[in-house]
Amino acid sequence: WRANAPWVEDAPVEQDLVIRRALVEMFSHPLLARSLAFRGGTALYKRYLSPAARYSEDIDLVQMEAGPAGAVMDAIQATLNPWLGKPRWKQTRGRVTFRYSFESDGAPPLKMRLKVEINTREHVAVIGRTRRSFGVRSRWFERTASIPTFELDELLATKLRALYQRKKGRDLFDLVVALGDVGSDPQGIVHTFRSYMAAENYPITWPNTGKLHDDQRRTMAKRKTLRRSRTSDPKGPLRVVGGPMAARCRAHSQPSRPSTGWQLRSRVVA
Repeated sequence: WRANAPWVEDAPVEQDLVIRRALVEMFSHPLLARSLAFRGGTALYKRYLSPAARYSEDIDLVQMEAGPAGAVMDAIQATLNPWLGKPRWKQTRGRVTFRYSFESDGAPPLKMRLKVEINTREHVAVIGRTRRSFGVRSRWFERTASIPTFELDELLATKLRALYQRKKGRDLFDLVVALGDVGSDPQGIVHTFRSYMAAENYPITWPNTGKLHDDQRRTMAKRKTLRRSRTSDPKGPLRVVGGPMAARCRAHSQPSRPSTGWQLRSRVVA
């Protein structure tokens, strides 16, 4: 399986196989296949940027239509518990998280985990969803499933939103890799990003977009993993993330009163 997962150690290779099987198992279930869509960094690498440029142990899912999540939660456990064991789970407003713990097959066995998280609050698809065939073929497991996911620019727009709202180096890393390797459209990404922000009633402000540029330059300097990017000019995509893309965001932002400095506003900038 190492041919499909470019990691030196055995544990992350096994983790990749577990993630792939979990995806196929879940989306082979009729209810889950019509209720959930695959999103996040793992979706980005599994669908558009293979082989993966970074290690991931999470599966991010989105409930496509509003409704109770109980049946979906039961179906996930029905597909994963028989071979991963019983998870720890919690349900908060707009989110359900399952945390599975298991041991690797290597000697000595290592403790490993898989997090499956469902966003039950957000049902929007700005550009649209697409179904893609996804399979696993190994001595351990073999099957194929059709998995609903999002177009590349929409996945990157949600990454840009995460970059705007939190400080996690992986968001910048994923944008750098994607903008350097595949045919994404920065203007389309920003348009979709703005639509997501508007849906959340979350304003885009000058201080945050300016701070975005400065913060990510510092993040890039700290994150050694960025040096593994497959692009020949690692700083080139960052110039797009922190330059033109941030500039487009700022073009649609609003300042507060000069006497009080920059402040978040209660309404979304149209």
